Amino acid sequence: MTQIIKDKFSSVGKGWFNMKETNRLTYEFGKLKRFLTVIRLNMQDTLFTLIHRGLFDFKDYLLSFIPERVEIISESKVINHYGESSVRFRKNKGNPLMKLDMVRVSSSIEFGYSVKP
Repeated sequence: MTQIIKDKFSSVGKGWFNMKETNRLTYEFGKLKRFLTVIRLNMQDTLFTLIHRGLFDFKDYLLSFIPERVEIISESKVINHYGESSVRFRKNKGNPLMKLDMVRVSSSIEFGYSVKP
């Protein structure tokens, strides 16, 4: 994402989106700072949503292995009754429960994703 922004705005010489602006006051009141803030907040929100959804799916998956009712007939015969709405009986959507793989970029202190979003 950072590289895309640098590439697209590198040709801007003067104006609101000048990446080579050295005056701090101009940057503080410029549209570039606002744009980068929106991008940062959007990325944070996306990451939070992915992790939040993954954790709740993981919780539901674990709870699906807990039976709704346990019938004990004898010491050697126990019958577990699961509900039909249990996650384990639903069709697989093809999505993993949780997958977030962040890697460190070798030439800097930044982190990136090992797969495209």
